[in-house]
Amino acid sequence: MTTLEQVQLECGSVVATFGVVSSFAFSVRKLASTFSTDPTEPLSAIELHADFIQHCVDCGGIEAALAVFDTFSRAYGIATSDIHVIIQAQGLDEAAARRVLRGYFSAWPIANGNGDLSATRPASPIPALFSTGSLGLMAMFGGQRGTGNYLDEAEWLLDVYRPLLLGFVSRMSAFLHRESQDKHICSVYSKGLDVLHWLTTANAMPDKQYLLSIPVCLPLVGLIQLMHVMVLYKTLGISPGDLVRRFKVAVGHSQGIGIAAAFSTLTDEQSFYSVSERILGIHLLAGAFPQIKFPCYKALTTSTEDSKPRPMVSVQGIIKPVLEKLIAKFNSRQPSPTEHAFLAVVNTVDQFILASELSAAVKFVAFLRSESADPDKDQSRIPYPKRKPVIAVQYTTITAPYHCPLLQSAADEANAMAVERG
Repeated sequence: MTTLEQVQLECGSVVATFGVVSSFAFSVRKLASTFSTDPTEPLSAIELHADFIQHCVDCGGIEAALAVFDTFSRAYGIATSDIHVIIQAQGLDEAAARRVLRGYFSAWPIANGNGDLSATRPASPIPALFSTGSLGLMAMFGGQRGTGNYLDEAEWLLDVYRPLLLGFVSRMSAFLHRESQDKHICSVYSKGLDVLHWLTTANAMPDKQYLLSIPVCLPLVGLIQLMHVMVLYKTLGISPGDLVRRFKVAVGHSQGIGIAAAFSTLTDEQSFYSVSERILGIHLLAGAFPQIKFPCYKALTTSTEDSKPRPMVSVQGIIKPVLEKLIAKFNSRQPSPTEHAFLAVVNTVDQFILASELSAAVKFVAFLRSESADPDKDQSRIPYPKRKPVIAVQYTTITAPYHCPLLQSAADEANAMAVERG
């Protein structure tokens, strides 16, 4: 019978007590004596326990880390459940959940590579979502969100699942940075594409305008999607191919189509790396060549709200037939087809994305607003057929006119280079 000795951690009023195998008790207590955390932070026993796991790993106490990791897994029933399920059951907020996940996964490579201690723990069961034969699963990969700093998501993933992701992100970052220096496309990568350096080095992050430029954000959003896939198959304890086989279909929107296609071809870890390089390389070219053809220069604006005009415009509040008539009316007044506006994306019955050359986009926004009623204006006394629609128009952050004929030549150039690179 295994003898356990009790070890107690304290932080303010929070106490975490757990038993460790006697042979490891001395090294665990020694590390506990050097362990400290901010007593002013809101903390729970599970957070304290997880913090101590990471402390053991950071201090190089492999045996102690394994012992504490094992007691953590047993104490919270992870052997028969999943750490994410446990966190949800504990009712932890986002900050606390992040803290627990970070601590737990800090020991993940050690625990899963150890022959003795980890072998005594059964693998967590596959969730019912992935093991119920009557369910048909669909993997969906989106396109550009067009708002916010998307690298916050990458930073979160790398912080929480660092041991699972670091090798992959390091290789993909080196690949993207190297490929971005090619003479045909380097003009749109003035600050490179070393995403790992940006994520792990203080004050290294480029400015928001550079990050939102389509040559940069298109491949990096793809990288983030692939990071999610890697976290999923690794935390489930299955291969990439096993994960793919659990889905009936994979679909994507815009750039997500490429990720969906790549996802469907995965077999093992080696294929995950090679397929990821190929699809991210395609995304790199699909971002670079359109931007080279349509450089995002400054344009005069018609109002203070339009400080950053872009060639893709969000339109809400009218149905498709009405919008198509307005597009036709606008285009009929333009001197050249290159200055036309195009219906690029239909998101819902009254939400659309329009694409055009940048100066034409500025004109089109002004035109739509002239055809729109002020939302605060009372039109009740105006005959219904003569009432103007209330149209919400705003620029997206996308810096090239995608999903329209304007990019045909850029697409041909990108395809030719992709074929050449294999």
